[in-house]
Amino acid sequence: MNIVSYRGPGMAGGVSSALARIWEDCSENASWWHLNENHVEVARGVEYDTRRFNTFSKDLIKGHYDYCNEFLWPVMHDLPQYATYKKEQREAYYRFNEELSKTIGRNPASKSFSYFFVQDYQLAIMPQLLRRMGLPNSAVFWHIPWPKNVREDHLVPIAQIARGLLASEAVGFHVQEYGENFLSFVAEHLPEYEVDFETMTAMPATNVLANVMASHSYGVEPRARTAWKTRATQIVVAPLGLDFDHWNQMAHSAKATFLPPLMRLPYVFSVDRADYTKGVSYRLKAIDAFFTKYPQYRGKLVFAQICGRTRPGIASFDNYWTECKDLAAQLKDRWSTPNWSPLHWIENSFSAEQLSLLYRNASTMLVNPVRDGLNLTAKEYIASQGRKPGVLALSREAGAWHELGDAALEISPEDPEQIADVVAASLNMSENERATRMSALIESVRNNPLQLWWERFAVTSGANQMLAEEEASLEAKIS
Repeated sequence: MNIVSYRGPGMAGGVSSALARIWEDCSENASWWHLNENHVEVARGVEYDTRRFNTFSKDLIKGHYDYCNEFLWPVMHDLPQYATYKKEQREAYYRFNEELSKTIGRNPASKSFSYFFVQDYQLAIMPQLLRRMGLPNSAVFWHIPWPKNVREDHLVPIAQIARGLLASEAVGFHVQEYGENFLSFVAEHLPEYEVDFETMTAMPATNVLANVMASHSYGVEPRARTAWKTRATQIVVAPLGLDFDHWNQMAHSAKATFLPPLMRLPYVFSVDRADYTKGVSYRLKAIDAFFTKYPQYRGKLVFAQICGRTRPGIASFDNYWTECKDLAAQLKDRWSTPNWSPLHWIENSFSAEQLSLLYRNASTMLVNPVRDGLNLTAKEYIASQGRKPGVLALSREAGAWHELGDAALEISPEDPEQIADVVAASLNMSENERATRMSALIESVRNNPLQLWWERFAVTSGANQMLAEEEASLEAKIS
């Protein structure tokens, strides 16, 4: 199998980290293609034996990066108010996918395996481009949401993304809603495709006129029409799992000597980036509301958040960072005393071992995104619990809610007053209820290990494709 992702083994990012955990099991039977700075590299083996190939220009990398973060990221998270569309960035996104597919497809190293497992929104056009090169065997996992609605002025570029995905044999999503949103978009805006919601499939329509109309209405290149396949694309719902034992063992063996002094008090914990999808500004407003409504906790409880700056240079993220820092300063000015601060904001990162201990000791884990593909921090928190478990307070807009919502406390992510009340409820919860809820959460996480996700999507998709190839070969011989 050829794994293709924007980031490679051991690099920052949820997708790369998740794949790295299963790399030891499949590294001898896979190549991992990725970008490292401005170079295309391929890794093989558990020691990440790496070979370097093509070099991309800085302008191409920046154009692709800007399109991903200024346009695709907010649109896919149903936050189009943050989106900026630029034609030249879209062209750079396409060229980036094109150059990467050529680098991989024409390299003998990729011929060792016939199947391509493409990761996430940065590489959505690759299945289509690989198919044009005669390398049709691919699946894509889409790690972020697919939007409920797409604005009219965004339809053409998002239709291009959808067509790129539909050139693969399977497209994976974390939750049912995202898969249905995708199929609804295809049904409404891509008339050259037919959709079956019962089987969760999409395939080219038999009506040739619809294909011609689509080429005029949605900018399909003539050569793209010749690349459409006859086999359906299967939508697969497979939420990303977690290596429970790995996190649990780390939490039990980690040393507490590194804990920041302020976190020796009971604390409510959050881990994310200063990203407008994560609800950081609403959280800061909720902390202010909490200490207003529940004065008994002043001086006795800390809100601790690991929250670093993200995507510097992208205006929407820079502005959000400034907004959050201003809110934090106001919060501290209002409530701090000489011996206590309501918020302990940590911008630097921790090792997984240190993080597991911070999870384990937290009274409450506050996960309040306004929109999130999954959110692995909620699962990491659960896997790190000990004999005196904490409480998970979780937004319904996190993809993980679909697995964990029954035993978590529900958050309305854009309602600071409600968030404050939920935190108070978590702190006042009886030990029995805490144990009961956490037991149910642990069972949910244990029942969906990382290896199961890999088997349900990557391995299964590859096996299905090989079976389809055998069937096609047999049919050809018979005819």
